Amino acid sequence: MGARIRAFDWDRHPLGPPQRWPGALRMALSLCLHSSFPTAIYWGPEHQVLYNDAWSVIPADRHPAILGMPAREGWSDIWHVVGPQFEKVFRTGVGEASFDQMLPMQRGGRATETWWNYSLSAIRDEAQQVVGIFNQGNEVTELVQARRQREAEIARWREVFEQAPAGVALLRGTDHVFEFANAAYLRLVAERDIVGKRVEQAIPEVASQGFVQLLNSVHATGEPYVGTGVSSRCGRRWRRRDGAAPCARRWR
Repeated sequence: MGARIRAFDWDRHPLGPPQRWPGALRMALSLCLHSSFPTAIYWGPEHQVLYNDAWSVIPADRHPAILGMPAREGWSDIWHVVGPQFEKVFRTGVGEASFDQMLPMQRGGRATETWWNYSLSAIRDEAQQVVGIFNQGNEVTELVQARRQREAEIARWREVFEQAPAGVALLRGTDHVFEFANAAYLRLVAERDIVGKRVEQAIPEVASQGFVQLLNSVHATGEPYVGTGVSSRCGRRWRRRDGAAPCARRWR
């Protein structure tokens, strides 16, 4: 991109020849071109585009034509989203950061959902006036799609498990946090509010019975544990009619 920028006909461009570019632009461009992270500069009120090699894959088939182009023209398909962000940063000098931002980019002749993490930072001149925008970001479309697929898969399993006659619970992470429990499982634990809580917090009595150690072992090794005829004591939360201490329930 450094070679492309040097070879560009800036004499016919609103920015003029690079020898007359202001110091703030030259400094920002140097940082941009020497960065290995996707980086672009949007200069002036028209937000003319300059960018580095890592960023060149972002505009896809608009590269290299987008070089020097006003952002509104280069990003006409997503300007309704990013345009207000650019204008706000240029007007106020306050940076913006977006995560998992959906941008409906034109790719292959059709609008495509793409997802991005990016930041917009003000570039100031010697008088501390905002004269440009420093942009860094990367596409996270595959990550977002993978997360969607995982959530859809979990939703399908939830539906299956919810209808199961046996108690079923799904635990997450090394802390064994309840992510899901079907109605049959909730009946086993006396209808406690367990979702979102760790096992030892939601059902403290099972921790002393060695079940947390079993969960730790399965999580660490990936080897299943199948218990047959294993007893567990699970206390009820309600009190007896005679006012005595809560009774306990035994189940297999």
